[in-house]
Amino acid sequence: MKNLKKLCFIMAMLVMASLQAEKSAIVIYIDSFVLHAGFAGDDAPKIVMPNAVSTKDDEVYVDFGTLAKSDSVSYPIQDGKVVDVAQCEKVLDHVFSKLKADPKEQAVLLAYPGDFTTESIDQVAKILFDKFEVPALHAVSNTILILYSNGKMDGLVVCMDDNGVFVNAVDYGSILATQKIPVTSQHIRDYLQKLLEKKGYQFAKNCSGMMEEIKNKYCYVALNFNAETKLAKNSSSLSKTYTLEDGQAIEVKEERFTAPEAFFQPKLLGIDAQGVHKVIQEVIGKCDSKFRKRLYRNIVIAGSESMYPGLRDRIEYEFYNANKKMKTKVSAPPERKYGTWIGGSIFASLSNFKSVPRKEYMDHGSFGDLQKKLEQK
Repeated sequence: MKNLKKLCFIMAMLVMASLQAEKSAIVIYIDSFVLHAGFAGDDAPKIVMPNAVSTKDDEVYVDFGTLAKSDSVSYPIQDGKVVDVAQCEKVLDHVFSKLKADPKEQAVLLAYPGDFTTESIDQVAKILFDKFEVPALHAVSNTILILYSNGKMDGLVVCMDDNGVFVNAVDYGSILATQKIPVTSQHIRDYLQKLLEKKGYQFAKNCSGMMEEIKNKYCYVALNFNAETKLAKNSSSLSKTYTLEDGQAIEVKEERFTAPEAFFQPKLLGIDAQGVHKVIQEVIGKCDSKFRKRLYRNIVIAGSESMYPGLRDRIEYEFYNANKKMKTKVSAPPERKYGTWIGGSIFASLSNFKSVPRKEYMDHGSFGDLQKKLEQK
């Protein structure tokens, strides 16, 4: 019933957008590694591409397969900071061209990840206003949008994306507490490769794409890591075979659950940090006691690295073992990989959606200050 209500909420918001007479806003989610783009009111992004440029020919990478095989990659945004404005412009120019949209005619909703700095938001705003002359712009954190995509206004958001794990407690649009776990998708790919190499397999230098494919096909989160490790040693039931282009067969067994175990035990990677279940507890513990029970019952996981089978069950299992009296509910909707963008599509479709006009920006020059004033109205 709850899932039905959430679906009805999302569909109602999307229907509202389709009834609007004016052109829908362009929704762009941009982080250090990936970019999603499309139109407000749609149920999925039209563009999913790397946020990367080739250093050989200065061309934008349009697919992850090509990117994985390349050793000449430059990322215009790194660790939440814009490091190359010209390349950022090139990526956005490709996006508008691919969408067949005139940026001068449509407002933009810019969604950004947890490590995006205020300076970076202002820099991207400057690019959109000065270079592309967008008529209006609104920037919003992916944390808020993930909640929107789940039909919620408050909760505990665990965003597991390419640039790390961000845990945020939210109360009606306000972030109460936040914490980052520095475990990225690249860490998991590298660890998976290392585990397989320990078994004697050898791989080419640029095999990130292969590791990503193995990870997506076969990896999962074990409910009980020690029990699963014992099962893998005493049984062949967990064994899977991945076949290379040259016909070589690779057996993937305990690596399937050992690689993503790093989210719960970062020490496996040599990273001094708490596991995701403990960080969730720490973030909730930072909040006022009156919010805590509600947060435990409204945990939402989202992002590309949240797609492992067993992840939701493991988080709930860890909480049950820690406190059997505490009721915990973890939501992991099937569309969570694009939760930020879907939330942006809904957010930009609301009748009360507000954005900073280009004229005001050109007159005053500080996007951050203008948006704060807008949100206070």
